Amino acid sequence: MINLDEKKLYELLTERSKEELINIILEYVEKSEEYEKDLLGKFGKLDEIEELERIKEKIKQVLQNNNYRRFIGYIESENICSEFSDLSALSEKRREQGYYWLSVQIFLEMIKELMSMSNNGFEMLVYVFQDCIKYLRNSIEVFEEREKPDKKEEILDLILKISERKAFNGWIENRYDLLECAVPLLTKDNYKKLLETSKLLRETESKYEREAAYKEDKILSLKVILKIEGLESGKEFSEQYLEVEKIREWRVKTAIDEEDYKLAGKLCQEMIHNIEVYSYQRMKKWLFLSLEIYELSQDIKNKIEVLKKIVLGGNLEYYETLKGLLKERGDWESEYQILLNKFKKETFNNNYSRILKKEKEWEKLLKCVQNNANLVRDYGEDLVKNYPEETGEIYANLIINNAGETKGRKEYRLVCEDVLKLSKLGQDAKAKELILKLREEYCRRPSFLDELNKISEKL
Repeated sequence: MINLDEKKLYELLTERSKEELINIILEYVEKSEEYEKDLLGKFGKLDEIEELERIKEKIKQVLQNNNYRRFIGYIESENICSEFSDLSALSEKRREQGYYWLSVQIFLEMIKELMSMSNNGFEMLVYVFQDCIKYLRNSIEVFEEREKPDKKEEILDLILKISERKAFNGWIENRYDLLECAVPLLTKDNYKKLLETSKLLRETESKYEREAAYKEDKILSLKVILKIEGLESGKEFSEQYLEVEKIREWRVKTAIDEEDYKLAGKLCQEMIHNIEVYSYQRMKKWLFLSLEIYELSQDIKNKIEVLKKIVLGGNLEYYETLKGLLKERGDWESEYQILLNKFKKETFNNNYSRILKKEKEWEKLLKCVQNNANLVRDYGEDLVKNYPEETGEIYANLIINNAGETKGRKEYRLVCEDVLKLSKLGQDAKAKELILKLREEYCRRPSFLDELNKISEKL
């Protein structure tokens, strides 16, 4: 929709002659090179090589201006992010105008120059690099469909050349992210170039990085095989390298797509059992894949076993699902006690107390809170209904102990907030008694006394 100002401007311009309009445009072109390039781009008259050189200079200038003493900090990374975002938008615009080669070249130049900063605080720019890779993938997809074979070969060779730069050493994922962008450009005649480059680069990594490079190389090889030879060859290749998690994950998902749930489940369970030290975070992906498999195959027995691991890992949103299935099987009472005992042994989270609240095990929850007084803030409202005296005592002792460790008004306010919460639990008398005790004990802390006076007025 045209707003009033635009409508007014439109009316003014339509009243002008062709010559006057041309002069207006030329006047703006003299003031702005960007405006000139946009016009040329829009009407298909842009010199791609000249435009690329112009943007190359701009990229270098952005990095030079934000590379103070060869180090990139937070402010510099924000500046680079902003400038590169504008350059990405420009490249996208050029692609929409039909300059597919230019669009890809711009992103490759951005990636190359970003990696030149790999020893100067590049950690701050990793997310900028990842954005460039994402946009490059999009541009290459369109480029591959629209451009001639010789242009595709040129871009493939350029990607390989950039990936060989020493700046990528130690940044294995970044290097292989770039190499994977070349996969859509592969044919039966040129795919070996990519595989040979990958193998060579893998060997140039330090001995500490070679295992990671080996895995990335195999993942890349799988993608190449899928592109050149197809799904069946990819499946055959994956069987040899199932120790690489991403390859195993791909094989599981293809098995799910083919409704081969037995194989998919087997591959997941092998991975879970191969994790020597119990680590829920490492197993999480495989557990949820297993859950999907057993839901699709309607395997209730294995679904229950997976849900137990998920719930014990702290995902209590699946607790009711597990409970429902165990009740249907008639095993809930015995399994509940086993789950509860396992949760009780955990000291690093509050899953045990959360389960007790769900099951309204108030006596056990009270003991749990007595052992960890900080939990009274979370469960005081539940416990006070059945254990008002005990709950009030726990909260009061917590406040007294915290008061002894406070320093400064900010911490005094936190103590006073707890006193107000105690009062709201129906423990008004105990809260007032506590205020008197704190005033007496900390009579030489005027800031604390001031905060206590403030909350006294609210009781």
